[in-house]
Amino acid sequence: MKSPILISILAIAIFSLAATVPEDTTTEVDFISSEEAGRNRRGVAFNDNTFPRMFSGPINKITWMYNWGSDLCGSADRKAGLPIENVPMLHSDKADHAGVWAENVKRCANYGDGIGIVHVLAMNEPDMCIQNAGGSCMSLDATLSAWRAHMDPPPQLRRQNETRLPRRHKPRPQQRRPRLLAQFPQPLLRLQGRPVWITEFGFSSGQEGNQEDRKGFLKEVMPWLDAQKDVHRYAYQYAGPGFLVNNEGTGLSSLGQIFVFG
Repeated sequence: MKSPILISILAIAIFSLAATVPEDTTTEVDFISSEEAGRNRRGVAFNDNTFPRMFSGPINKITWMYNWGSDLCGSADRKAGLPIENVPMLHSDKADHAGVWAENVKRCANYGDGIGIVHVLAMNEPDMCIQNAGGSCMSLDATLSAWRAHMDPPPQLRRQNETRLPRRHKPRPQQRRPRLLAQFPQPLLRLQGRPVWITEFGFSSGQEGNQEDRKGFLKEVMPWLDAQKDVHRYAYQYAGPGFLVNNEGTGLSSLGQIFVFG
């Protein structure tokens, strides 16, 4: 039996959060009709600034990155001027996040030679309250209040019409991969074509499987994700040793090679 997989959809576009920045106009434009999924949708989730540069290269399929925070412009990849889109995240309404949000986005919007900021994310897993698990642990009222205060509209972005709320699809242990892929779209049908960002996905804790299982999973799931017109972005969990980076932290792991170039 294949190892069970946990896919966390942390950035589904419900009403429409990633804001597209127009260059010469302040006119609001319908996000859904004005942006289509690109050819390359893969992103890098990281929390060590030395790792993003490992994902650069002329033939790779990485187009965006985020680090669960809003200060991206000081990371090594931005200093290198890589053509990768920075996507800042307002992690929660706590002062250490919300208090620096607007200034960080403003400061990083035109930093370096890279693409800069085109989209923003907000509220990382507000329904997750397990200590040290990374969730923002916010009530619905607090989440909506923070959204109105900091994201409507987001700083420096002149057109905005996407919201995101967390959703999690957790298949039962007996579900095999084909069934997982068949059932995955069901929660998305209610979104009626709105853009979906899958900001973290991977094997569930304690059920990681061996390296060949992981490689086989990525080889199967990535073409499927690339074929879904509603899935605009996705990122494997995550750019760190033992995952997409080798155990020594010196380069891509074999799994990372598949994610970046496969």
